[in-house]
Amino acid sequence: VTKVEPARTPSFEEIKDRVATEFKNQRATDVLRRKAQELADRAHAEHDLGKAAKEAGATVKTSELVSRTQQVPDIGSLSGPASVAFTMKQGEISGPLNMGASQAVLQIVERQEPSANDAEFAKQRDQLRERLASQKRQEVLTLFVTDLNTRLEKEGKVKINKTEMDNLTKSRS
Repeated sequence: VTKVEPARTPSFEEIKDRVATEFKNQRATDVLRRKAQELADRAHAEHDLGKAAKEAGATVKTSELVSRTQQVPDIGSLSGPASVAFTMKQGEISGPLNMGASQAVLQIVERQEPSANDAEFAKQRDQLRERLASQKRQEVLTLFVTDLNTRLEKEGKVKINKTEMDNLTKSRS
């Protein structure tokens, strides 16, 4: 260390560029959010996302049929904000979705319901049932052990040497 400077509030000149950049980013986010809301409102009024997007100068992209675990280009995982797509009916248009740095409006073009008689599902039904049952058993066992440990500590039947536990935990980290 060659020099120690005490903490201070920077002058405006020192942070002017950073403040300007943050302000521009905030304004851009607000404008994007407002434009996405306008697009969604127009699409709802016209019942046509393609026409509303063309008028707004936005691009319309279509994906293949997807499941909840798949990724969609430019949207990403369907487990986040885009999961609303799985609650919508065919032809429905979503409101604006915040995708982080971008916004999206979805329209369900085609919806395929899972078939109860699907041969694929029939093959995997026993495996799925066993996997879910195993997960539930593991959760119940974990809860039981945690509760038992807590109860035995409170009753004084189990005593933990705190200093030794801290020493063991420090050596791992």
